[in-house]
Amino acid sequence: SLNGNAAVNRLSDFGTLTSYGYGLNWGPIEGVRVIGSSNQQDVAPSAAQLGGPVVVTPNVRVFDFVQGQTVTVTTVTGGNPDLRSSSRRVTRLALNLKPWSDKDLTLTANYTKQDVRNPIQGLSSPTAAFEAAFPGRFIRDEDGNLIRVDRRSINFARSESENIRWGINFSKPVKSKIQKQVEAFRAGTGPNPFAGLRFPGANGRPGDGTRGGERPAGDQPGTPPAAGERPAGGSSQASQAAQANAGEGRGSAPG
Repeated sequence: SLNGNAAVNRLSDFGTLTSYGYGLNWGPIEGVRVIGSSNQQDVAPSAAQLGGPVVVTPNVRVFDFVQGQTVTVTTVTGGNPDLRSSSRRVTRLALNLKPWSDKDLTLTANYTKQDVRNPIQGLSSPTAAFEAAFPGRFIRDEDGNLIRVDRRSINFARSESENIRWGINFSKPVKSKIQKQVEAFRAGTGPNPFAGLRFPGANGRPGDGTRGGERPAGDQPGTPPAAGERPAGGSSQASQAAQANAGEGRGSAPG
């Protein structure tokens, strides 16, 4: 697949900025993926870099790289209205390889190049290279001693950076013993791992051989008696008690 984008921005305090980009996502064969993109963008300086107040600070200790000693100078910081926008181009190319479809193994390689025209940067350290490139930012007296440093941001000519990253991604799930046994049982290649185990609520009483929720044979409830009938199972005891009471009554009668 191909994709692209473009934009135009108008800043009231700076001007017009443009940006555009395009990309490619291509899979020529199974297991091979190529991804590429290129983006061009104009970047405006910040409001502080453009219009910040100019501050002159005396008696600042800095290291003079030319003479190799620490000196006391006056520094100038703040905004620079002469700054221009920087143009940044970023190019990326990635290659992903998956040699085996049944294994989670991926080989990756990424290339990135960044090219910036007119980058904006401040003079943080008064190095010899900075002084040679921007001699007007460093002022020395007749004896060559550094007395003033202008640290306000400026536009450099160009900056470039390139990097290549590659790696291997591999993952494999780790299964417990019970997971392997369950999978083997479902596939029909192993016994039931839960055979012989008793779960709560699965049986009525331990060792009685009944199912959960069933009563043992001797605990079946009787049929409720009809009106005027004796309850089943208590008739013999009741009749014996009645005969005993009758015998006692005959023996106590007067002669």
